[in-house]
Amino acid sequence: MAAPIILFDGWCVLCNWAVKFLIKYEHKPIFQFAPLDSSAGMNFRARITGSEKADSIIVVTEDQKNILVKGDALMYILTYMKWPWSWFRIFGFLPKRFLDGIYDLIARHRYRIWGKYDVCMTPDEIIRERLLNSLPE
Repeated sequence: MAAPIILFDGWCVLCNWAVKFLIKYEHKPIFQFAPLDSSAGMNFRARITGSEKADSIIVVTEDQKNILVKGDALMYILTYMKWPWSWFRIFGFLPKRFLDGIYDLIARHRYRIWGKYDVCMTPDEIIRERLLNSLPE
């Protein structure tokens, strides 16, 4: 079975920080990562209706059949995190619309608050090992 894949905004400072955070605090190394605008990211985004406009975190589950976005993606990611971060799953009882609304609020202002890279970030060795450049076979 393949590893879950997290698609993220490669230009976003907050999103790149989040990838580093996930690598540091995941229970065991499981996730692979791909920027939304990479070939792998665009291929997965094409599987979702209207996903060409999707500008959010996207998780492709291990079986590569389920694609989760926004609040659902975050709740899924939390199941693989070390304590105390995994405990944030308790917010999973909140309505999807509410979780997605909070996500959208942060996403809408992420460039203004945290910034945006002018050039694509050069990943360090740890991230580079887990970064997808193309679709897994």
